[in-house]
Amino acid sequence: MTPGKTRVGLLALALVLGPGPACKRGDEGKTKARDQHSAAPKGGPLHGQGEVRIIQLSPDEDRSRALFTGWTRAHYEAVFARMLLGYARVRSPDGGRTRHAGEGGDELPAAMEGSVRMLPAMGAWLACACNPERIRVEGRELDVVDLATTMLLAGTDPESPDYWHKIRKGWDQRQVEAALVAQFLVRSKARVWERLGPAEREQVLAWLTPAKEPLAGNWLAFQLTRNTTLEVLGAEVPEGSLDELLVRLEEDYVGDGFYRDSAPGRVDWYNGIAIHPELTFWRTQLGEDDPEQAERAARVALRTEAFLGHLPFLMDSQGRVAPLGRSLAYRSGVLAALSASVVAGDDFVLPGLARRMLSGSLKFHLDAGMFDEQFALTRGYHGEQPGVTEAYLRPGSQYYLSRALEVLALPPEHRFWSEIEMPLPADLGDFVHAIPAVGWQVDFDRAVDRRAPSRPAGAGLSLRNAGSATRKLAYQPRYMKLDYGAFGWFSAADDADARWPYDGAVISASAMGFDRARGPATASTVVSGFSWQRHALPPEDEAAPQLDDPGASGAWDPEPAPLVDAKASPPHWISTATLSALPGSVDSEAVRPSLRLSCVEPNGVEAARPYEGSAAIRRVPEGLILGGGDKDWVYLETGADALPGAGAVLFANAHGWTRAGLNLDYGSADHVLGGKSAFAGLALGATHPGIDEPRCFASWQVLSERPFEPGPQLAALPQVSFEDRVATVRFANGDLAWVDLAPEVRERSVELAGLRATGPLRTVWVRADAQVVVAVGLRELGEVHPGPADENAPPLIQTATDTPLAFVACARAGAGWLCELDGPARLRSPGTTLMLSPSGWRGSEGIAEVTATVTPEEGQVLINPAEHGLGPKRRATTTVVAAVY
Repeated sequence: MTPGKTRVGLLALALVLGPGPACKRGDEGKTKARDQHSAAPKGGPLHGQGEVRIIQLSPDEDRSRALFTGWTRAHYEAVFARMLLGYARVRSPDGGRTRHAGEGGDELPAAMEGSVRMLPAMGAWLACACNPERIRVEGRELDVVDLATTMLLAGTDPESPDYWHKIRKGWDQRQVEAALVAQFLVRSKARVWERLGPAEREQVLAWLTPAKEPLAGNWLAFQLTRNTTLEVLGAEVPEGSLDELLVRLEEDYVGDGFYRDSAPGRVDWYNGIAIHPELTFWRTQLGEDDPEQAERAARVALRTEAFLGHLPFLMDSQGRVAPLGRSLAYRSGVLAALSASVVAGDDFVLPGLARRMLSGSLKFHLDAGMFDEQFALTRGYHGEQPGVTEAYLRPGSQYYLSRALEVLALPPEHRFWSEIEMPLPADLGDFVHAIPAVGWQVDFDRAVDRRAPSRPAGAGLSLRNAGSATRKLAYQPRYMKLDYGAFGWFSAADDADARWPYDGAVISASAMGFDRARGPATASTVVSGFSWQRHALPPEDEAAPQLDDPGASGAWDPEPAPLVDAKASPPHWISTATLSALPGSVDSEAVRPSLRLSCVEPNGVEAARPYEGSAAIRRVPEGLILGGGDKDWVYLETGADALPGAGAVLFANAHGWTRAGLNLDYGSADHVLGGKSAFAGLALGATHPGIDEPRCFASWQVLSERPFEPGPQLAALPQVSFEDRVATVRFANGDLAWVDLAPEVRERSVELAGLRATGPLRTVWVRADAQVVVAVGLRELGEVHPGPADENAPPLIQTATDTPLAFVACARAGAGWLCELDGPARLRSPGTTLMLSPSGWRGSEGIAEVTATVTPEEGQVLINPAEHGLGPKRRATTTVVAAVY
């Protein structure tokens, strides 16, 4: 074999499958010559105290280098200046706290958060010699060094009225804020720390005591940063404390670059908010320089690379992210992992793509009302939105957004600023992408509304959730929906009555109480365009659960006991699968439907009354409602399309349901983005007594940010039939799918579109021309009736081990293949060139990680990533993308 890297059509082929190419790691483009321990900032000669940077709040765009956003470094400086103006306005007289409007805004811990969470941006500004210490904006001159130093000394001085008080044991908010203080001391070392007198340094270190008792979840990461900084500054750190924190963090690793936030199933944006950024800080400050930690540092780096490879698929072309989980009110702060990695000098993401993501996110939020008229950050996602914030987010908490500005530590000539923006997958059109280890299947649907061609249309970015979960009742809507759309979000929980709207869910509500909280998935799987999960739901004959404390004391909450009590009546079981699109099913103009298959298994004690809900949109009085009543479909349209969450949705019966309606049987519901929520519900007849035996259903959903005609979509309803809990689907375009919704799968042989698949199959989905196939549990795929030339040919796809392939997404390209696979496989092909890349998107160059010359044996090419240097020590992704030609 001949390894190397080749610029061929891998990008074009990869876009058909959706996973995208990865670029080969190497020295090109790296800025690994890190010097975090240096006394001087990077970026040339240090600008003295006399220079002042004049910052314009509305700088000119540059569409030559920033094709998608128009943003330059000046725009980041403008965001920083706005934040400084707002901070200066609410800063206390002694400078250590803030007094933001809102309940508790002038009290601890909010008054501390409002100050300390400015430090990531301030530290980044002071880390680069290219940035002067003072700025002038809107006629006001602000000294960044003075603001930061005054804050630091007032907050750590026990005699100051702004004293932050000691860091207490346990879940004390200071455990989090201390990490931001610590990292600031390293970033601004030359301009702040080294200018402090001995007594001042002693005072700061007396407050910044080391973390001695590990906590859990993302709090471990913050403790890690604190102890890392103390060691960098030469302060005493308990022996073994860093190693213990790292061990516990690594115990939370799930796969594909994602960590859980301590609790089982709680996989969310805290990967980007805290876990990866703090691990990157440890890795680049200590880990890579310590021979005893070299292996761990390399492992941590691979995981960050894998996470950042999946990250571009979780953002739409507007700059919005999939809204699963909590703390979305941090806005662009969810991209802290990206900014931290770029500043660290990693080459995991090409600079133009990194800037596209950060600029796109910041631009979206700025345009959506991130600042009020006095330059204070609003609390929400699109301006002021109380429903988006959790109880632990106080006035001032939202300033965690400043972590997105850490790239201001990079000088203007850095590649992050100088290279041309590269596209997100969503910039290039429709895609499907799966993250198997965490049970996320992501797809993007872009359409064109000819009445308003410049407005976003189609379902946009949707995250099909088969893995993330929580046992915390107050967080049910944020983790337990089956779908999370970047534009529509979801309905809010009814805290007063402890009820949950069933948008994006399949439930049972025998007494129509809608007060049952489902359990986490007990089994799940995802592959490109397909997701499946099975979960339990307590019956309504039990006492309704009480909403627990949403956690006002801190940003991490211990999980309560399991929702399904073993002493109570047995639960109902629900198995559900979503088929969104085959890889390569791209239609740049039409909206794209999705099909959901569900089987409801009653508990044998209480009859189940199944309901299924569509995605939620905002509801206004002038909104349009079609269908419902005696029809088994309903079309909802907001009408006022300027509202966040406005759109249109069609929800129709494809099998088993008999009734449809607006918020069917639930009644009025609030939308998390504000105002009222509208979702379409499907159910059995109003007088139906419920089901005592397992019954299966199918629904057809079309979602769009703009109105559309429901008629053509109703005409395209697929034919769905069930035999026991096995569904066979014939789509209007001729594509065929087979899905087993039973709890356990068994060895089977399934024939679709002239192909025969064998194995413990969960699904087989084949395009009408048999050129694209998606499968879970595949041992072998071949023709049912091979032609004369193929009569003695080997199988088209075959596992190369005794283990069936749990992830197969393959497209034939002439005699070659493009596949995403989770294990060694053999592909029928005469090809002699093999290209391999870990799953992920790092830019648009189309450079394979590995290119090798191979020799087919008995008509098949062996795909074994480990043999080509892409084993577990070279990648952290579950799957690889393989091209054979």
